[in-house]
This record gives sequence, C-alpha cells and structure tokens, in this order.
Amino acid sequence: MGYHSLFDHPRLDFNDVHNYDDDINAVSNRYANIQNTYTAATNPKPVILGESSTIGRKLMSDGITNIDTHNYYENNDISLHNEIWSSAMSGAMGTGLSWWWENIFWWELGMPNEFSHSNQTFQVFNGLGETNQITIDGALTSYTNSTSYHQYKPLSDFLQNVDLNQPFDSKIYTDAPNGIQAIYNIPQSGGYPGYGWVHNASNTWHTKWVMDEFNNNFEDNTLCSSSATDIFTISGLIPNKTYSVTIFPTRMAGQILPNDFNGTAVSCGGTGCLTVDMDFMLGCDTTDSDFAFIVTCITCTPQQRLADSNPSGFNISPNASYEAFPNPSGKHVMLSCPLTEHYTCVIIDNHGKQLREFEFTGDRYLFNHSIL
Repeated sequence: MGYHSLFDHPRLDFNDVHNYDDDINAVSNRYANIQNTYTAATNPKPVILGESSTIGRKLMSDGITNIDTHNYYENNDISLHNEIWSSAMSGAMGTGLSWWWENIFWWELGMPNEFSHSNQTFQVFNGLGETNQITIDGALTSYTNSTSYHQYKPLSDFLQNVDLNQPFDSKIYTDAPNGIQAIYNIPQSGGYPGYGWVHNASNTWHTKWVMDEFNNNFEDNTLCSSSATDIFTISGLIPNKTYSVTIFPTRMAGQILPNDFNGTAVSCGGTGCLTVDMDFMLGCDTTDSDFAFIVTCITCTPQQRLADSNPSGFNISPNASYEAFPNPSGKHVMLSCPLTEHYTCVIIDNHGKQLREFEFTGDRYLFNHSIL
C-alpha cells in the first residue's frame, strides 16, 4: 500500500500531514507536500499541516558548533511568517501549525531557563513582555517576548477579501535564479478572483541570523539579496481577458507596496498566463520582502464571473435579466424579473467574493441588503 493511499480512506474526513524543512526550499517543499496529498488521493479531502516549521541548524563562526534555529527564532519575522503565508496559499484548509509552540507564544514554563555552550548563551524569560538576552559569537542582542498577533492579523485581514469556499487550483511560480517565488490559487474555471502570495525566495532563516544588538531588526542580511527581477507569472486564467492585480500588505505596518497592475492574459499551454510587472524589486526587510495579491478579471462576462462563484453548480441562464430599484437604495431593493419562474440569486462583491445566495419563485423579490 502506497503512503498516500491512506488518505483515501472513506472514514477520514480530512488529512493531516507534517512537514519540516531545513533549507531555502522550505516554502516550495511545503507547497509540494500539500499538492501530493491532494493529487495522490482519488477522493481529495481537506488537508492541514498539523506540524510545520524549520528544523534546521546554523553553523557558528568557529566552523564546528551548530545551533538549533527554532529554539528562539520562530516568533521573529522570517520563519513563522513564511510558514503561515505559504501554507495558507497552498490549498490547505488553514495555516500550518508550528510544532515549536512554546517558542512562538512564550507560554510560562514553556522552555528551560537557560541553555548554553561554548560560544552561545541563552537567558530565557518566558513571561509576555520580558526581555531575553542572547549572546552569539560574542555579540550581545536582545528581544522582547510577544504574542503572534502581529503575524496572523495581516493574513486574517487579507482573507476577508477571498471566498475560500470556491474550488481552486493551487499553483506555484518559481524563478530561482532571480530569487522570486509566488504561490497562488485560481478558480478552476479560469475566471476571477484568484489570490496568492509573492516573496523574495532568498529571504529565509538561512540567510538572516540574530547577530547585532545595534541592528533594529536584530538580523544580519548579508546573505539575503534583493530579487533580480520584479516580474512573475500567473497561469490558469482565461486567454485574451484583462485582469487587475491588487496588492495587499502582509505586515501590520510600515510596508512599502508596489502599484496595482493591469494586464491581458496571453495563451500559454491551453490556458491564459498573465505576466505581472511589479516595478518593485523584493528586498530583505519586513517592508519590502513579500506581498499578497488578488487577481480579478475585468473583462469577463457576468456569466463567467458567476460560474466562478458557483461551487454548488446551479444552472446559469445567459438570457436571464432583471431590474433592481430604487438604485441607489436605503435598506431594501426590489428585484424584478420578466417571467414568473423559480430563481436562484447570487450576490458577489467587486472581488468576486460570494456574499449571499437565496432562491425565490415569482417575478419579484424584495431584498433587504442591510444584512450583507
């Protein structure tokens, strides 16, 4: 029996996979793990990364000593940030759950009081708001215990703009030589909206390390470099349709955002591909290393848009018509249809997110839009 065949068991409602990475391919490997779970199963089910994190070690300057990075780096910007954004964009039913929970939340008694060896000393204080002193290769630095609210809040805000109940195809774009990677999801019928995350592929814990107490971010960026290109490609779209790409922040404050982008998808391998020119090189700081985006079809027909907001598969008539009045309205709007029939009405916002679905029989329906 193959490993992934277990995921097909009819008594399993969802699949839980564990994934750790110790190299710069952590994001793409995490994505591939999710995709293997889906594609290997004849009965695709929701999947979650029940354990995820780095599991790497950093060689110190003596050329001999290695340090487990997760012991104190997980709640800093890079490791946990990349974990939750890559897993949330991978097609999973939620973000990956870091195994090193005691290092993220700094729960009381979650860690030993001190850990040391020849050229490194931890003085670990577990209380929220307490300051930790760390000496690495003789360089003293410190950081203050905090919750992970600042990590999850931008992701939560972004996902408010996405209808996660739609059937998506999850995809990845990687340009390793130029240091750029994007993970994104496109509705299966190729319309709108899709959503994703683009980041500087060299901005990982391998290239950044707590080093200098005078560095505001407590990071050494010498091994991280800005992306050599500001272009990435989104596939799975409708050829010859015009799309807009709206950029969203991935941090709570201080980010410099590229301009939004409009362009036309061209034919590529039986689908449509949109080349996104951010006019912005991805850097190595929290202000410029990664962004979220929503891709929206501007010139799709209403039927194409409804089809992508229609996971239940009801029939959409291309000849359906209606009037809505008054417009603008205060609390209620009257929907008037030319024939007395049974109708299904789907209301979607400008991003294609389904807000409400209801049915009525007749030729008129008074809708209270204040409930949206």
